[in-house]
Formats: sequence, structure tokens, C-alpha cells
Amino acid sequence: VRLANSQRAHAAQNALSAMLFGGVFARHPELTVLLEELRVNWVPPFFAMLERQSLPQPALGPWPFSVSGGDLLRRNVRLTPLPGFGDDDALEVLKTLPDNVVWSSDYPHQEGNADPIHLYGRALDALDGTLRQRFLGDTMEDCFARMGDPLPARAAA
Repeated sequence: VRLANSQRAHAAQNALSAMLFGGVFARHPELTVLLEELRVNWVPPFFAMLERQSLPQPALGPWPFSVSGGDLLRRNVRLTPLPGFGDDDALEVLKTLPDNVVWSSDYPHQEGNADPIHLYGRALDALDGTLRQRFLGDTMEDCFARMGDPLPARAAA
């Protein structure tokens, strides 16, 4: 189980690289890929590496798409923290990728958390109100709308 959990991100990294460099995100701007239960701390450096690899370079040639690789990743990929397995730096990643990290508790699975709001506690309370609201639902609501399947209006809180 430990070995399997240490290798989770590799399949996602391969899939994201293939979709980015193969033009899937460029051809399907409405597509949203959701990375879930993979933790989030590996994503910012991986996105940065993919963004560098998508720059025009003599050895790699020109970038063939009108949208940059980094912009495609930020537009098309969302990720959820895994709070029950100690993904406690997720809110720091949220600050780095504010439109990409979205809420998930994975409860009632064993790796979920019955009280994830409490788990994040003061750090969640300390977020800017707009960022907190984006994390807790607005970002995913925007994704559904972009994909042509808007969510029903939420009742006022």
C-alpha cells in the first residue's frame, strides 16, 4: 500500500504530458481534467516543468498552439487535496494555483476525513474570502459552465 501510494502521481503526470503535448487541451478548451486523491504538492513544480518544455526552443522547435502550455494547464486541469492522508499543504498550493485547487474531503472513504473543515481550521479561515469561495465551490461551478453543463443555482447561504 505504501509503494502504491508513493507512485500515484506518475500515471497522472504521463497523462497530463500526453494531453498537453498532444494538443488535447488546445483542441478541447472546454475539457476539464480533475486530479483527485493524488495529493497536490507535486503539481506546481510539475506544471512549471511542463510550461518550460512548451516554450519554443531550438532543440524542440516552435510551440504549435496559440495558447501557451502553462495557460492550457491552468485552464484545463483541476486538483483536489487528500486531507485524510495529510495533504496539509494544499492551501499553500491553492495560493500558488488559485484557479486549479478545488475542495474535496473524500469522506466517508478511509482516506477521507469526517471533519475536513476542522482539519484545515485556521488556515482555511485565513484565506481571502474570494479565494476561499473559489476553493469551496466557485471554481468547479465555473468548470461545469465552461463545459456546457452549468450547475443549478445554489441557494443563498
